Amino acid sequence: MNDLHRLDDARTAILLQTVQQLSMAQTPQEVLATYGQGLRNLGQELSFLSLSVRGLEPGEYKITRFYEEQDQLLADTTNPWEQWDHLPTQTGGLLGELIAEPIPKWIENLSVPSDPVLGERLAGYKSLLAIPLFDGGEALNWGVLLSPEADAFNPTRNGDILLRSNLVGMTVRHVRMAEQLKQANERIAREVQMIARIQQGLMPASLPEIPGLKLAADFKTYDTAGGDLYDVHPLTDDPKGPWAILMADASGHGPAATTVCAMMHAILHTYPKQPDGPAQLLAHANEHLSAKRIESSFVTAVLAFLTLSSEP
Repeated sequence: MNDLHRLDDARTAILLQTVQQLSMAQTPQEVLATYGQGLRNLGQELSFLSLSVRGLEPGEYKITRFYEEQDQLLADTTNPWEQWDHLPTQTGGLLGELIAEPIPKWIENLSVPSDPVLGERLAGYKSLLAIPLFDGGEALNWGVLLSPEADAFNPTRNGDILLRSNLVGMTVRHVRMAEQLKQANERIAREVQMIARIQQGLMPASLPEIPGLKLAADFKTYDTAGGDLYDVHPLTDDPKGPWAILMADASGHGPAATTVCAMMHAILHTYPKQPDGPAQLLAHANEHLSAKRIESSFVTAVLAFLTLSSEP
């Protein structure tokens, strides 16, 4: 008979809650705040400093975060990725020594009363653990844990922290990628909405009043923007016509089809003379569209000229 055991001790409950909340984090800040709260719930109060060497010259680094109290981590909403160009590039100091090679390092009995980069901010700490955080196989970021206790870190605990820190780092990267993807999708959606408004601007704002004729039109695209086009346009000042009535559809969907529609609209409306008939005007449009590099795109169009009878 199998002996079933439940991991329901207090420590496991805290860890389970932490990983559940990590899975729901929407921003890198939420990931770090959740992880920091988990450490606090486990009774671990550590100061945290992070730095990055991404895209920098050897020996250079940027400090992206420095939380001397855990409450700072929990409350911080800044996004260093969006402020990257404003973060100063540093060299030297204790941090420069720590990142010289991508190997975890810890210092017992730490004593740094003054540092060329951090000044006196390390003076109150007695031990330190520096963890390389890997991205694509390279140590592009580092996490530095600081404690006022001289023996806060040991080889067994350091290995556990190395693994946890890199897992959290990967979570931050994945959340950041999801955040960037969301922002890109929102930006594309705004641009498509603008293209859709431009497409609607190609259509008549209102259908003209033509004596003896009732006109109606309904415009619904497959997507936000599409390849549909219609127009009713007078060819002379005479209310009896002729009137050009067009219905057209560019192949495909979305912004690409809208662009072809705009080309078709421009070609038809810039015809240099009074056309003899719809065939002449469509032949002109076909000639100019065929000369453009629009790959396999094409337009299906119906064009009619309407002239009202002058007879009673």
